[in-house]
Amino acid sequence: MDVSERLVARRAHLAPFCRVDPVKQHLRLQSYYQLARQLYRQSETYFAEGAWDNAYVFLAKFIKLCSKVITAHHDYELPRYRKEREWVRAQAAEGFKLFDAILDGMEAEELEYLEYERSLNQEKQQQSTALATEQANMSALEARLQAMRLAKKNAEQPKEQAAGAANKEDMRTLNQPAEVRPRLNLALKPRQKERSNTVSYPTVGKASWMTADATQPSHTHYSAPPLSRQRSQEAIANLTSGKIRTLEIPSGIIAQFTLLASPNTNRPPYGIETCGILAGILYDRKLIITTLIIPKQEGSSDMCTMTNEEELYDFCFSNELLTLGWIHTHPKQDCFLSSVDVHTQCGFQSILPEVHACRSPCSFFISWNAHAPSICIKLPRLSLSLLPPVTHAKMLGCFG
Repeated sequence: MDVSERLVARRAHLAPFCRVDPVKQHLRLQSYYQLARQLYRQSETYFAEGAWDNAYVFLAKFIKLCSKVITAHHDYELPRYRKEREWVRAQAAEGFKLFDAILDGMEAEELEYLEYERSLNQEKQQQSTALATEQANMSALEARLQAMRLAKKNAEQPKEQAAGAANKEDMRTLNQPAEVRPRLNLALKPRQKERSNTVSYPTVGKASWMTADATQPSHTHYSAPPLSRQRSQEAIANLTSGKIRTLEIPSGIIAQFTLLASPNTNRPPYGIETCGILAGILYDRKLIITTLIIPKQEGSSDMCTMTNEEELYDFCFSNELLTLGWIHTHPKQDCFLSSVDVHTQCGFQSILPEVHACRSPCSFFISWNAHAPSICIKLPRLSLSLLPPVTHAKMLGCFG
């Protein structure tokens, strides 16, 4: 296939991973805008790293989300979302430029890999020709050695015949009377001299390289594929396998948050809950938490709600940060996560599957399997009692 055909096949392979779910009217429109920003940011990062397939998938999902899902939400035309609508329009123009740049990168990679395949085929052909030549030389050498063995055998046949005749003559001599034998013995001397002058060929055996163990493996080394192709294949393999990416969490972030939240936690009589956002970056196909954000919020002893979420989203986007998790306190509660917390985690994880929830002071990190967010999203707002049990949660680490 030429480069254009390879690109068509490559995009067809990625198409199933570019799908987005239809709009769900019971979800907040702000969550969809946050998802759009996360998708676009990840696409930019993958583009900068040369992971063309990942950049293509995330940007394609961004374009579909903005053009088909967000515009279908019943709150899309509300005045309070005017800023988000303007951002989508502006970002869409940049997105199409980025899309063309991604396709250019994929084309360059395919062209480089096509040249590699041609070079590899040439190497294989040259090696095959060299092997055939070597086998032909070995066959010629074997034929020559066989001819030498045959010549030696033919040269020894007259000598063997003469020796046989001499043996017969000796037997006749032994059968004659004793007085005749001395005269015959004198006649044998010239024959012995003549026999000593016969040319003797040395024994020629097989060459040592022909008698080597044929079972020894033959190692063939070819040029390695381009590094860009290897990295691209590794990245898309992780994406298409459904595995979540590695999330690196700083070991001291729990203590830092606990210290910041301590005035609220220790406030009498029951304390006040505090929440924070764990933000970070995507680097080398890993998610790394780098920033702890304490947003504006309202709380009581058993609840905490962020206010002015748009400010948080604007801060993260302007600083090129991804929302990778959230952390909160339970000053006087023994439960790990309330059903409201489960819904909160569901909202975060529907935007980014790797998002983790952390509770202080227990200091556990939690992430649901792939099915839990979809179950929560399908539930109506008042069906908290229908949530799956906490056994669906997966404990990933404990710090304290």
